Amino acid sequence: MKPHFRLFLFVPLLLIYLNCDSDNFTGYKYESQQLLDTLPLSGIVVNTSTNSPVRDATVSINSFETATDENGNYLILYPYTLDDERDKPASIFVSAKKYFNFEVEKIIYPGETRLNFSLIYGAPIIESSWRYGNICEAIIFDYQGVDNITKVSGIFIYIIPQVSETEYEVTMNGVKIVSANSALYRCNFPNYIEGLGTVAEARHKITVSDKDGFSESMAYSYF
Repeated sequence: MKPHFRLFLFVPLLLIYLNCDSDNFTGYKYESQQLLDTLPLSGIVVNTSTNSPVRDATVSINSFETATDENGNYLILYPYTLDDERDKPASIFVSAKKYFNFEVEKIIYPGETRLNFSLIYGAPIIESSWRYGNICEAIIFDYQGVDNITKVSGIFIYIIPQVSETEYEVTMNGVKIVSANSALYRCNFPNYIEGLGTVAEARHKITVSDKDGFSESMAYSYF
């Protein structure tokens, strides 16, 4: 009976050992167990196309979040844990208004505390707009190409003196490809609309939307 007794005693001890030392087999646990150090992770966020800094971009590393300054710089005091030491990748998420989000998983190393990112600008850009007579034109640019632009509108202000001002929208049509990323749009608008009044000669606004869900608007005034 003694050999059986020794076997029964050995099995529980082995299970306890494996449970206590399970990190040696898995590589890391889901939750961090111990803070080893604090790393000052810093870098700059720039526009992919122009290399200009992106201000007010949000940088998140394992849910530790900050925003870039006017020069695109950021700083996160990142708690370096056993998970990082065991090469568990950190989740990095960078976002900014009118840009496509950037997301990646990266192993954080103590000797590599400078992390730079570039974001792709997504929104259309209204380069210019002008009016002559009852014709309005605008040049629209989109980094994703002219075909990515879905709608361009001219918003005109009509005035009934001493009564009200009303916005009136007119769809603008593409009439000329300027480049692979820009095109000329044009529309005709009435000088007078019954019930709305006369168009304000000195003011109008252009609005644009694209396939990626971005939009842009720009007001123009002439004095």
